[in-house]
Amino acid sequence: MKTAVTLRVQSHPRYLSLIRDVTTWFCMTSGLDEDVTGKIKLAVDEACSNVIKYAYHGDTTKGIVVKYGSSQRKISIIIEDSGEKANPKKIRGRDLDDVIRDVTTWFCMTSGLDEDVTGKIKLAVDEACSNVIKYAYHGDTTKGIVVKYGSSQRKISIIIEDSGEKANPKKIRGRDLDDVRPGGLGMHFIRRVFDLVEFDVKKVKGNRLLLMKQTGGNNEL
Repeated sequence: MKTAVTLRVQSHPRYLSLIRDVTTWFCMTSGLDEDVTGKIKLAVDEACSNVIKYAYHGDTTKGIVVKYGSSQRKISIIIEDSGEKANPKKIRGRDLDDVIRDVTTWFCMTSGLDEDVTGKIKLAVDEACSNVIKYAYHGDTTKGIVVKYGSSQRKISIIIEDSGEKANPKKIRGRDLDDVRPGGLGMHFIRRVFDLVEFDVKKVKGNRLLLMKQTGGNNEL
């Protein structure tokens, strides 16, 4: 496998943006689509953050080396440091809800939505996932949630799937709309943010919630 580029940067958070840019360039020039590129960029960003946190214990004066390689059928990214040996058991990562919020933010911003609309969509998706845990899984945090993101020229869609109890939208009411913070906003807030909010009744087991918003150059809610 031929190395495309080797990047050496200081282990400071401000240099993570450079790693993100190079990772994006590398993936796009390797023929990967935007969805896969975004996920790889997030994964590399998380790995470099782990270097700073666990290998260097927050020391931002050390170095990180990122090597990118590609062949006809695969790509590789190697991340090297000179810090403490890693213990994978200690690298637990962020909570799932934090990851979903970050991915939702990235998806909306790359789809051309402004910060205000992005923030509301992030809250709505957070609320939908919280509803899955509360109503479909009855508080069981060991179950899985699938979030699928899609976009076209004039709309975005977010699909949230689970394998829990069938939803009863009438029970998912939520608190007052003026109290804008994660958790407890209910379906009325989600419906206010998206143009289409629909449960797939054809799904045999669990739930599939389709959220769709028209963009069309007007990103105001």
